[in-house]
Amino acid sequence: MQKGFKIASRLLAIIFILFISLFALDSFEQGRPFIQNLLAFAIHLIPVYILVITTFLSWRWPMIGGWFFWLLAIVYLSFFTPIFSWQLFLAIPGPLFIIGLFFLLQKFLPKDKNK
Repeated sequence: MQKGFKIASRLLAIIFILFISLFALDSFEQGRPFIQNLLAFAIHLIPVYILVITTFLSWRWPMIGGWFFWLLAIVYLSFFTPIFSWQLFLAIPGPLFIIGLFFLLQKFLPKDKNK
């Protein structure tokens, strides 16, 4: 059971990072120099950098990573509470809470016996 949550949490984190990185593609504008487009793209990827670091922490220390994912969800909600809707919750902080829960459950579930 623990191995299933381990695989699922890591896989969900990677899929979520790929999903968030798609939002950075809107930084490219036609007619702007390549260097400016590249800089804008790098700036739009800052949330992805944070998620990658959090995933690496979670990979090694699932408990710390799980709490970090929850912290990221709470920070996101605190910034966007005035325009909050349930669709927004399903898109960004909802998956962060689920991924964090999966990482946290790894600590509390019994280890698999067939190793």
